[in-house]
Amino acid sequence: MNEYKVRSFNYQEDRIFNGNKFLIGNGLYGLRGTLDEFTKKDNVGLLASGVYDQHGKKIREPLNLFNPFYTTVYLNNKKIKYEDAKEFLLELDLETATLKRVSVFDDLIITSKRFVSSVHSHTLGRRYVIKALKDLNITLKSGIDLDIYELNGPHYLIKKRLKDGSVYKAVGVTNEEKTITLDLIQKPSSVDTIRDIKEPLKLLKEFNVFLSKGEEFVLDSFVSIFIGEKMPSDNQEVKELEKRGFDSLYQEHCYTFKKRFQNALIETDNLEINFNLAYAVYQLLILENKELTTSISARGISGQTYKGAVFWDTEIFMLPFYLLTNPSFAKNLIEYRLKTLKGALDKAKKYGYKGAFYAWESQEFGQDACSLYNVSDAVSGKPIRTYFADKQIHISGDIAYAIANYLKFTNDYSILFKGGLKVLLEISNFYLSYAQKENGVYHLNDVLGPDEYHERVNDNAFTNYLAKYTVEITLNYLKSFAHLLGLQYDSLALQDFIDNIYLPKPNKEGVIEQFQGYFALEDVSIEQLKTRLKHPNEYWGRVASSTKIIKQADVVTLLVLFPDLFSEGIKRANFAYYFPLTEHGSSLSSSMYGLLAIELGDLDYGLQMFFKSSQADLDPKQKLWAGKVYIGGSHPASAGGAYKCLVFGFMGLKVSNGQVIFEPKLPFGTTFMQFNFYFLGKKYNLSIINNKVDVQELKEGAL
Repeated sequence: MNEYKVRSFNYQEDRIFNGNKFLIGNGLYGLRGTLDEFTKKDNVGLLASGVYDQHGKKIREPLNLFNPFYTTVYLNNKKIKYEDAKEFLLELDLETATLKRVSVFDDLIITSKRFVSSVHSHTLGRRYVIKALKDLNITLKSGIDLDIYELNGPHYLIKKRLKDGSVYKAVGVTNEEKTITLDLIQKPSSVDTIRDIKEPLKLLKEFNVFLSKGEEFVLDSFVSIFIGEKMPSDNQEVKELEKRGFDSLYQEHCYTFKKRFQNALIETDNLEINFNLAYAVYQLLILENKELTTSISARGISGQTYKGAVFWDTEIFMLPFYLLTNPSFAKNLIEYRLKTLKGALDKAKKYGYKGAFYAWESQEFGQDACSLYNVSDAVSGKPIRTYFADKQIHISGDIAYAIANYLKFTNDYSILFKGGLKVLLEISNFYLSYAQKENGVYHLNDVLGPDEYHERVNDNAFTNYLAKYTVEITLNYLKSFAHLLGLQYDSLALQDFIDNIYLPKPNKEGVIEQFQGYFALEDVSIEQLKTRLKHPNEYWGRVASSTKIIKQADVVTLLVLFPDLFSEGIKRANFAYYFPLTEHGSSLSSSMYGLLAIELGDLDYGLQMFFKSSQADLDPKQKLWAGKVYIGGSHPASAGGAYKCLVFGFMGLKVSNGQVIFEPKLPFGTTFMQFNFYFLGKKYNLSIINNKVDVQELKEGAL
């Protein structure tokens, strides 16, 4: 049986990295994998997904909440330090989304386990245990730490510490006048004395207890979180948790999450593939929550990086996982884009265009959090003008692609009647408005493609092909459904765009020019370009823009998303051409190259890229800075890319004429793969043995 556990035996490692690596959560809240005694200097974080605040003119970002599990232990009035432990273990159980910590000292053993409930969305729990290895007098301080880490704070105008009977309350009011209330009840097994203490920005209980050799002291903590304008007064929620007890809540959570984990898991006869895919699946599952009213941000629930904003990562890299494992949640992600249409309309109008120009970095109402100076100089700290917000127009097409993908896998056309068709029409109107017609040909000039190191280019191949696809599917849906919704559209204008948009063709070697003028740029190797950097954290766009070096898959992404448009020869030519020029400065890049490699039969490289994608949060070698802007955190889109490499790559999943088919190419040494998936409202099990496919409908899994 596979053991899906991630372990660390040395917490002297990078604390920021381990906080991401051992993250637990439930989609609404993310609790970083830090130790009980850690403080803000250790990047302790309890992130509230989709709840934003802005301090002054600083970056608007999601909130870190108060830490309800702060705990320190004293022996003979001397604080126990985690680094003095003889043995240490931090263990993340991927099957149950629980985090365990064990520290063995000369005189005692500290064990704790914690969870963010997958059943009760606003509930957290922890059990903290001290076992005496000899007779001991122990003092333990535990409670709420209101002195929290904030990337661009302070976000709380008011911080209140209250005690209401057995309930400790931490109340915060943000700059945007959101009220956050965190209720805590602590239940000790037995103590000699308890007293309430207030340290600066902390609300703690002090427990004094004598333990005989072999005896244990157990402290259970129950937490309820409330986000809204009114502070709860009856404390019923947290009291009900206490009444239920830790064991009941813990087991309920574990059972529920384990079912979801097993349902989403892909199993193979390769243990290394199994483990890495299990970690990727885990990272995606902890982002699911039916109560989530926004969408999944680029750094998930790991922290405040990237402003907690939603990028194309969700639609292109993560959505396929949810389509196959939880279509109802996939629908939620699509509906977020429908609800934020106004923000896209407003953005287009701001820049002088018609239609819907979606935010490159979208927050809760679709407003664009992306600034015009998105990175800074690594040496001087001066902001650098970037064009992500105003020129990365492929984001609207990415959303159209996702809507079409949702329809392809679900046949749930209700999404079109709930605003999806209007969204598609407004995205198409935007592309027609943005385009310039010269000599009868439409050009999308002054844009920024997926590459991002080359800004303000003309006719980016990915963007142009995506725009044509968007308008094409829109016109087809309009012809079928517009009359039912009373939507007015100019069929001739849409068709003219489809027929006459400029689409760069392969040259005589079969290579598609990434954008007009790309082939004329300087030929230089990645290693040569590195020597031009003035600082290890320098933003590569400063030095790469005059060369052919690109940040991530661009033309290759085009070939992956539209596989039927290009021959195998063209795909091979472009893979060979762009591969040595790609720096892979984004974790999104590996899976696209992996998917194309698998299609072309290079299974070894495809497997290598699968591992690179699935290990994005297991490998401490990460890109953490863009100049002086911190960009660290978890990489859920990379996890989604790893899943795609297995399902759409090695398993060869395709949808054709309303049917799902599999054309497997299993990697060397792997003879078996199997998983469950949803398609058109039914649940199936697929097994592949020696490239022989067997698909069985699971009757009990029908939606």
